Amino acid sequence: MKFAIYTLLIAAAATGAQAITPGKWSTTGKTVDFQMQMPPGVPASVVDMIKSRMAGQSYSSSQCITRDDIDKAPEKMFSESNGQCKYDRFDMSGGKLDAVASCKMQGVRMRMEMTGTHTDTTFQTRMKMTGDGDMGPMTIISEGSGTRTGDC
Repeated sequence: MKFAIYTLLIAAAATGAQAITPGKWSTTGKTVDFQMQMPPGVPASVVDMIKSRMAGQSYSSSQCITRDDIDKAPEKMFSESNGQCKYDRFDMSGGKLDAVASCKMQGVRMRMEMTGTHTDTTFQTRMKMTGDGDMGPMTIISEGSGTRTGDC
């Protein structure tokens, strides 16, 4: 799940009309809310274990973003999903992001609503992912940010 969030944050930040500057970027993110409705009969301890592993999960990364990465960000992200994801809506203008993407992976349908702001050297995003898989419906809300830290 962290990989999907990270990829979407980079792709979202990298595809706007006000493009980001190529270079070394530091990104951070965290899961701020996780809700899951389990099927009847699943012990409460299992539900608590899953929630504790997901809620508050955070990550950080540093990556070199090239001009080619910026030019091909959404296409590259979705080609890496083996055609299982697509943008339903994407608007990144005036320093703001408003996007919706949908994916079907491993039998789970996910809808990702992304909002945020960006400049050529920073971005902040909030993403709400909803899905319905074998274990039942779930909602994950995450926040992320990135800062250009220098040249590669």
